[in-house]
Amino acid sequence: RDAPAGSGSAERPWVLASASELRLPPPPDERESARERREMRKLAVGDDPAALERVRTWAAAPPGRRWVETFLGLRARLAGAAASHARALFDAAVHDARIAAWDSKNAYRRPRPSQLDARLVPEVAVPRGPSYPCEHAVVAGAAAAVLAHLFPTEAAPLTAAASQAGWGRVGAGAVYPCA
Repeated sequence: RDAPAGSGSAERPWVLASASELRLPPPPDERESARERREMRKLAVGDDPAALERVRTWAAAPPGRRWVETFLGLRARLAGAAASHARALFDAAVHDARIAAWDSKNAYRRPRPSQLDARLVPEVAVPRGPSYPCEHAVVAGAAAAVLAHLFPTEAAPLTAAASQAGWGRVGAGAVYPCA
């Protein structure tokens, strides 16, 4: 395997029965992938300094780090056992989401868009390994869902942040959009 260290390749899920329990359907065929790459060139954030800064902020750390920071800021509202339970839920969701994402990545091995289209120059560091699904988007979705459950008054901004984390990688040319 050429999955990067920490990619979930040898790790086991904590809650899921297996890493493949949430395996995504296969990515689109080459014709649809070519259409997606054309659309991605239109979505490129390179000419928008504010969008580029948001993308680089999310990309400056591993997929879960910004979400841990968000969790720690919100956890201050909890006390005692509630804070410990919240951390356990959060950690389990992010851990299993990452492992499930890598199960799909390893199953389909979809190349990065920039590997197939030289006009897509990524605005962020592109890791080795498959593109589908976007680990940042998967982790963001899991983290935001758990945090929105724990802190319902924050659901809207958490959901918006998850969308920004995932779609920013698309606009940066690092990954294909996920349905």
